Amino acid sequence: MKTCKRCKQDKNDLSFKISKKTKKLLNPCFDCRKKKKEEYDKKHKEINNATKNAWAKRNPEKVKAAKDKWKKENIGKVKADKARRKERVARATPKWLNPLQLEVIDFYYMMAELRSRKGIKYHVDYIIPIAGKNVCGLNVPWNLETIPAKENIKKGNKLLPWRTNG
Repeated sequence: MKTCKRCKQDKNDLSFKISKKTKKLLNPCFDCRKKKKEEYDKKHKEINNATKNAWAKRNPEKVKAAKDKWKKENIGKVKADKARRKERVARATPKWLNPLQLEVIDFYYMMAELRSRKGIKYHVDYIIPIAGKNVCGLNVPWNLETIPAKENIKKGNKLLPWRTNG
């Protein structure tokens, strides 16, 4: 048993890190180390994010390589994510849409693809997200727009305030 210098609790030896050099138990305990790291990360979140974003901008090829590697190593997660998205879109597509409206939806995706060929990548965005936190939109032509991918990624799964009437 050892007493943690931070939380002052007696804990068993497995609750402490072991020094590689001296082979002795190190203070504080794992729980207190974890809390301290979480506090630090919370306090320095903006600085850490800015540093990470700056590095990512300087090293786009390394970011792409890391993402590609993760996708290869986690093919099951990637496929499951695609399947979940496909299911969400299917649930958000009303059965009452007529064939012309379904064709208009396809047109938005075709436009995004054609615009992307000019160098700037485009996405089809749901104005009201189909899996939003507070609201769920539909997969209907009047809820779609073709916008640059950067804007869509920045927007994420949010309903923009200027889109609401309130």
